[in-house]
Amino acid sequence: MMKLSYKFLMVVVLSFLGSVLLFYILFANRYRAMDFYIANYTDLKSPAEQIDDMQKKITETRISRKDKKAILELMKQYPSLSMQLYSNDREYIADHILSDEGISINTRSVWVELYYPEEKDFQLKFYDGDCYLIVQSYQGMTFIMIYLFVSSTIALGLFFSITIHFVRKKMKYVLRLENEMKLIESGDLQHQIECVGNDEIGSLATQLDHLRVALKENMEKESEARKANEELITTMSHDLRTPLTSLMGYLDILEMKIYKNEADHDAYIEKCKQKAEQIKTMSDRLFTHFFVYAQDDDILLVDIPTQQIKETLSNCCLELMSSDFQVEETYCEEDGILQGDMGLIDRIFDNIFSNVIKYAQKEQVKVALFIEENKLHIQVKNQKKMNQFKEESTCIGTKSMDKMIRQMNGKIIINDEESTYCVECMIPLKK
Repeated sequence: MMKLSYKFLMVVVLSFLGSVLLFYILFANRYRAMDFYIANYTDLKSPAEQIDDMQKKITETRISRKDKKAILELMKQYPSLSMQLYSNDREYIADHILSDEGISINTRSVWVELYYPEEKDFQLKFYDGDCYLIVQSYQGMTFIMIYLFVSSTIALGLFFSITIHFVRKKMKYVLRLENEMKLIESGDLQHQIECVGNDEIGSLATQLDHLRVALKENMEKESEARKANEELITTMSHDLRTPLTSLMGYLDILEMKIYKNEADHDAYIEKCKQKAEQIKTMSDRLFTHFFVYAQDDDILLVDIPTQQIKETLSNCCLELMSSDFQVEETYCEEDGILQGDMGLIDRIFDNIFSNVIKYAQKEQVKVALFIEENKLHIQVKNQKKMNQFKEESTCIGTKSMDKMIRQMNGKIIINDEESTYCVECMIPLKK
């Protein structure tokens, strides 16, 4: 990324060099412009034409070359010419040098020659002899001064126009970003911020667009979570109503003593306990679900050796065996370290094995732990009970497990077939 200050400095330097080059080109062609102007837009006579006119006046008035006063008066009639008159043997006769009272001739400096007058030699014929005249023409000097002023103005105009254009372009982009942020502030998160340039302003635009995308994603997730919770509460209310209605019916039977004998009485009490347990289980799942989602920002991942996971998984298998389940355990010998939360892992195992106790046949429960592609795989597979009553129609436990495993950057795969049920958790290991 190039800094904006460097860009501005580069623009200033380039515009300055361009202005200097333009002024040099105009300055180098000053005499061509002067000749073109004099030839097309003025009626000025050339130095040669003015000297011919002078010669005619000398001839008509029969001026003597010794009459210096008359010669000087005649020279003053040509204010754009600086003249020096000599005899043929180089003897000084008279001169007319332009001074500050007329057109300034102080046009030289130590570094540049602004104007160099044209110098020519002429022969003048007086009635008493010929003379040698040296002439310097300053008739284009005023034009040159004006031309140089205009050239300087054009060069400075080029410099400021390029610099101001650059600044104006950047300010225009900043104002456009301001307008786009106002659109986003009004709620239009679909409006993409255009990112132009590789300087600080372009980087700011990129970051603002990333902020827009993140804000949009967060709002979408929040909306989805709100919708999911609303659906969950609605479904849970419906699912709780069924066992609650049955429980109230059984309690009414017991209250009104509508039963034949003590065996029926005990049977209705057992059914009440089952329904109450069913309601408790569903409420516990609901609590776990909201607890996990509420603790999203409080998860601290630490290093956990896979050996500790194996021990926890082995203890869960022992509990299954104590409930007369036949468990086939398979553990790999390879060890590793993962980043996770042991509390979340315990909740995941409790969820998995409580489902096994409720819904699985006591035969053919397979538990495996292995490492593949730098990931720890935990797999629990069982045969489902026939004609079982499905308590968790809301799948709260599955959603909670998926949330917990994703908090540890892992993934869960559930394969629910007609007769078998398989849960596989995958958590990445540290390299």
